[in-house]
Amino acid sequence: MPTRLTSIPHPLQLREQVIHRGYDRKSCWVHARCAIDNYSSSPRWIVTLQKLFMAHDEMTWDIFGGLHMMESTDHGQSWTRPEAQQGLTPWQNGRESVVISDFTSQWHRASGQFLGLGHTCRYRDGALMPQPRPRSTVWSTLAPASSQWAPASLLEMPDPEAYFCAGAGSIQWVEREDGRLLIPIYYKSRAASYSPEPGFVAVTEVAVMLCRLSAGQLTLEALGTPLRLPRDRGLGEPSLVKGEDRYWLTLRNGKAAYLSTSYDGLHYTPPEPWRFDDGELLGSHDTQTHWAQIGQRLFLVYTRKAEDNAFVVRYRAPLFMAELDESRGVLLRRSERIVVPNRGALLGNFGVTRLDDTSAVICASEWMENAGQWNPTVWNALHERFPAADLSALAATPGRCGLCELGGSDNSIHLVTAYAP
Repeated sequence: MPTRLTSIPHPLQLREQVIHRGYDRKSCWVHARCAIDNYSSSPRWIVTLQKLFMAHDEMTWDIFGGLHMMESTDHGQSWTRPEAQQGLTPWQNGRESVVISDFTSQWHRASGQFLGLGHTCRYRDGALMPQPRPRSTVWSTLAPASSQWAPASLLEMPDPEAYFCAGAGSIQWVEREDGRLLIPIYYKSRAASYSPEPGFVAVTEVAVMLCRLSAGQLTLEALGTPLRLPRDRGLGEPSLVKGEDRYWLTLRNGKAAYLSTSYDGLHYTPPEPWRFDDGELLGSHDTQTHWAQIGQRLFLVYTRKAEDNAFVVRYRAPLFMAELDESRGVLLRRSERIVVPNRGALLGNFGVTRLDDTSAVICASEWMENAGQWNPTVWNALHERFPAADLSALAATPGRCGLCELGGSDNSIHLVTAYAP
């Protein structure tokens, strides 16, 4: 597919391409994330992804299908079509259908294979099962010569009641020099998962696990101290990276994005909201942030509220990138760049992976749903931006996907390589 080279101020450049596009207004590809084996004699790039079935109402939001995979053997220039992964398909548990979601893979150097992590979603009668709803961390491996992931396994936790709803969805983790893994999770106990009180919103906590992948098994060896923020849904979707002298953990919250650091990887400072070096809050709103490590420098990739993106749910487009000043724990405002443009669809569920010592790859699929009439802020912004459009007709499409199409979105999967020339 054609590749466009876009220069940004020294020393980084962005190479952007679309590796897949098009959808049927019934389902769309989401959770597209890239992983790269750059250590074998024949480098291999993969993208894992899954179908989202377009919602008709709030009860049928977030209905996912099984995992698929695309592959490239020419450094990401050409790709196979998505292939279903038989070991990562939904399964039945009594009345419930269990699906793996928010799956992210990374290369595990010590074992010489890809490791994938995600968590379970449980459905009943075509909708998310009511609370209290359990969740488990799911893991699988992909050998270099295989085109199919191994059958999914559930990570065993020490206290089923305390970790009743625990998952490693949409995260980044760190492989230590000894091959052990520092894997962040977010969780809530059974007691904290449900209340009959009107307006109750459960709060999740975050901790980092020390795990070992050996002899085909992922096992938990130690669990770090919990990170808590008892408001606005708590903390979730944590992503971890190792910087010059400490670990950096970026965290989702219902109102903002937060940052925490650690010198040992298991015990972290109290979370602080992300800020730019001019003191202004980042403005990320109830969505993911992830790390790009390029050489010895760290960059945060994120979405945030901007001047012209209120018509996208939770301001989840465009996708931005800014450099971290490790000495101060702030993002450099002057370094901020748009990585993936705003075309009307959500970009918040994305992934970032290491390519080599001087580059990283960002992967994002256009999520073709829009809250539209559910959200007055979004609806009013759509009227302002597209005054001539028949918004009511477009909002009648499944998932209100027609509202995303106004900006040009077509469920494209964007692959961006950020590198130092």
